Parts: sequence; C-alpha cells; structure tokens
Amino acid sequence: VIYPAFFWSLLLKVASSPATTPFQWSMLPLHVLLLQSWFPICRTEGETVNCSPWLFNGESWFLSVLLLFWLFLQPLASFFRRRGVRFCTATVTLCWAFSAVFHFLGQKNRLAHMLGCTGQLCPTMIMVAIRSGPLGYVHVF
Repeated sequence: VIYPAFFWSLLLKVASSPATTPFQWSMLPLHVLLLQSWFPICRTEGETVNCSPWLFNGESWFLSVLLLFWLFLQPLASFFRRRGVRFCTATVTLCWAFSAVFHFLGQKNRLAHMLGCTGQLCPTMIMVAIRSGPLGYVHVF
C-alpha cells in the first residue's frame, strides 16, 4: 500500500512541476526505486545545492531509509535472538552513543570543519548523510 501511494505522489509531483535541470532528471530513477537516500548525491546549481533525497518528494527520504532497514530486519532479528541480554543492552547503549556523536558532529558543521570541507557542497553532503540517510538513522532502526 505504501509504495503505490508513494509512486502516485511522485508521478503527480513530476507531472505538476517537472524537473528543470539534468541533475534532477538523473535523480528520478533513484526516487522511483526508493534509493534516493542511500547515497548523499548533491550538486551545486547556481547559488543552490540540490540533494537527491529532497528533490521530488522531500518527505520520501524516510521511505528510502526504511527500505534499506527492512532488507536487513530479518537477518538482524535472527542475529539478536541468538545473543544474550547483556549483548543486546550493550548494543542499545552503543546505538545511543552513536546518535549522540552524530548530534554533536552535526551541530554547526563540526564534522565538515574537522574534515577540512570548504564551500557549500561538502558540508551540505555531510548534513544530508546525517539527516536523511541510513547512517544517520541506524540507531533508530
């Protein structure tokens, strides 16, 4: 039910306001396959930076992330069923710490500064990877 509704909204969005640049059109297949958030693909076009997760239907990045997590759900569930309570508690604690690290590094582009990123494109790509990519939401999964 979710994918047909997503696809219908994507079709309506493309029909009502089609992509205007070659980069936007090149990202359409990623959106159709729900892969737009798996890779933080961004491009500077004039004064703006366009990023793949937010091009057509900005909220659909979450469905893209959920698709990846769904693919790993069964193997991970089996893995954790065979582990003890201590291991699972340690894993939850590590996920919490992981989210705190991203929160700290994401503020004021700290990670971009640490990596020596300059300009507008690199910090935006890092922010996109954290805010709308699987890596930034692995602790939620």
